[in-house]
Amino acid sequence: MNTRIKQSIIAYAQAAPEQEVCGFIYQDEAGVHVHPCENITRDEAGPARAFEIDPQEYMALSRRARVCGIYHSHSKGGAHGFSPADLTMANAMELPIHLYVVDTGAWISYVPRTYSAPLIGANWAWGEADCYELVRTYYRNVKGIYLSDYDRDESFQDAPESAITQYVADEGFSPVVLAEGKAPQEGDVLLFGTPGNAYPHHLGVYIGKQTMLHHPLGSLSRSDPIDGKWLKRLKQVLRYTGKAQS
Repeated sequence: MNTRIKQSIIAYAQAAPEQEVCGFIYQDEAGVHVHPCENITRDEAGPARAFEIDPQEYMALSRRARVCGIYHSHSKGGAHGFSPADLTMANAMELPIHLYVVDTGAWISYVPRTYSAPLIGANWAWGEADCYELVRTYYRNVKGIYLSDYDRDESFQDAPESAITQYVADEGFSPVVLAEGKAPQEGDVLLFGTPGNAYPHHLGVYIGKQTMLHHPLGSLSRSDPIDGKWLKRLKQVLRYTGKAQS
């Protein structure tokens, strides 16, 4: 999740704690944005306990950008989790839904199993379409495995060495040492160093035939051959072994 987007939604909710605020998250060539909407609920409980968005708002927005999420808040004294209606709507629209709970400050997200994001040709946006999000998308689309999201924005470029390695470790990936001349397995995550950084700071996914999917900073997501340049930058090969049971 893009840190700036999340903080904007929380600010909207905290500014109107007596009602459920709502809207969409969308992405265009300029980045990822929040699109606040009027809560037009006709529920007898009113906007303090329910929300509804005019379908025309969604139609208009989807014609000019990629809608990549719905958000709303639960007001003071409201429920502390998604309602059945929230999840039904997200599943019907095939979009992730995000909830901020004013009482507890909790942020909760749900991604329908039918939601599919592009692996190739996506515009770059921190926290929404970046190298880690491509790994999440690949594992969700191809393997049916839902990896956790983490807040990140432009400041992640200056994150400590442990940040990206801790993410992948927490998600159930372990380093593997390849025998000389042996290729990674399909689905292995490749951890690269990048120019200007002394530690690993970029992720790709091996898809076979010496090719990877990745999302370079400021570029479209794409497939690339793992040539000499990338081999020189390769720091680790990580294999999914499953999250530890808590």
